[in-house]
Amino acid sequence: MVVLFGSWARGDYSKESDVDFLIVKRTKRRPLWRRVDVRRTVGTDIPMDVVVYTPREFEELKKSGSAFLKGVLTEGKILYEKE
Repeated sequence: MVVLFGSWARGDYSKESDVDFLIVKRTKRRPLWRRVDVRRTVGTDIPMDVVVYTPREFEELKKSGSAFLKGVLTEGKILYEKE
């Protein structure tokens, strides 16, 4: 799953705004390296902030009532979701 959130999802972005993504994917990489992998794939020309969770981490955060995740899922736009 890939979710766009933050100012770009709300439509109140400016030219200084970065692009915020939440990505849920299977991986055994540590959290920091997950972000590095995405940045390498996308490139560094785009100012972005990326949060990458495994499906298990994502479900645990949903169950725990994470305020961050609630905000992302409420305001965010799902760009890709595997059926």
